[in-house]
Amino acid sequence: MATLQNLPGAFSELIKLTEEKYSIDFTLIDMNASLSAINQNLFLSANAFIIPTNPDPFSIMAINTLTTTLP
Repeated sequence: MATLQNLPGAFSELIKLTEEKYSIDFTLIDMNASLSAINQNLFLSANAFIIPTNPDPFSIMAINTLTTTLP
């Protein structure tokens, strides 16, 4: 299907066009905790990300691991 050839780039372009049309400065996207292709695409096109966690030892360990993976 020709319409789906550039689906990964389509999300980024749709967000950009919507921001321009409505003069949006910041766009927050609430994603679930899966590794779906859509989530991966949105994550890679983001300028920044926020990870909500609980202040427990396992979350702290996960954040420490993440900081070595994503400098």
